[in-house]
Amino acid sequence: MSRYRRVRVCGGTYFFTVNLLERKRSLLLDRIQDLRESLAFIKHRLPFHIDAWVVLPDHLHAVWILPEGDYDYCTRWREIKKRFSAKIPQIEYLSANRTKRNERGIWQRRFWYTPLETQETTGLTSTTFILIPLNINWSTA
Repeated sequence: MSRYRRVRVCGGTYFFTVNLLERKRSLLLDRIQDLRESLAFIKHRLPFHIDAWVVLPDHLHAVWILPEGDYDYCTRWREIKKRFSAKIPQIEYLSANRTKRNERGIWQRRFWYTPLETQETTGLTSTTFILIPLNINWSTA
């Protein structure tokens, strides 16, 4: 198992990008209710605050604020992905490696994140969430 060096700030604010494995699929929008239910379940079990969230067909962006004394965003993402995947019928191609690891072929294994240090940075990041769907022609002003 890989051990990544991650910035971990207790009670920190983080910007995330999480991608589907097959970037041409629209699974996140097609199964938005399953995503909402998975998120709500984990959010109840492992509380955190969502400052901003945008879901696009093949990836999502989020700004989370973790509780004081807690930096474990990795477990939260793992559980959200796992719960969402369990709701989806298994029709995707599974490589030998994914089969060996008992993984689904829905999500990319990794996610991208950036710790946000100031309220100003968080505000700017949240504002860009409004522009993301516009920039890729998924919405109109």
